[in-house]
Amino acid sequence: MKVVMRMPDTLFPENLLEEDTAYTDENEIEYEEDNNPQGVEAYLPSMYFDYESGDFVRQKDGRLKEATGIEAWEQWCHKAIRTQSGAYEAYEDNFGVDFDRLLQAESRAEVENILNRQIKEALMNDSAERTQFVGKVEFVWHADRLEVTVPVTGIYGTAEITASYEEVM
Repeated sequence: MKVVMRMPDTLFPENLLEEDTAYTDENEIEYEEDNNPQGVEAYLPSMYFDYESGDFVRQKDGRLKEATGIEAWEQWCHKAIRTQSGAYEAYEDNFGVDFDRLLQAESRAEVENILNRQIKEALMNDSAERTQFVGKVEFVWHADRLEVTVPVTGIYGTAEITASYEEVM
């Protein structure tokens, strides 16, 4: 399936809702989604972010590496379970996990209950409606951190999302 996106000539086009005069053919971006069996609207690509290094991935020529639409959705899932809810004005209020609440928990079981609910809610609050189902959240406690793994099913397939939380108990 080929999807054509049209980019505006300016950052804030004034006539966005009027005629389509803010766009030109030379600003069209084409990309292919390889895995679109249902024929539904494709996931949009994004820049590839490396959560280990905490920075965007660059190609050998210095340009930012582009993530496919499916990779961008997986990255959104990683970001959703690693972001403090309500901490950033750029995100909606229901985006992320309330880590402050974890610090108030009195037991590992309580931490797991809070995280289980909040991770599932954060992943299902996908405003683009790419996330279809969130599976069982698995917890592995280490001496210095808690590792969480959760399978997430989207429109085009399943991804396994892993995150580590330090200082939760």
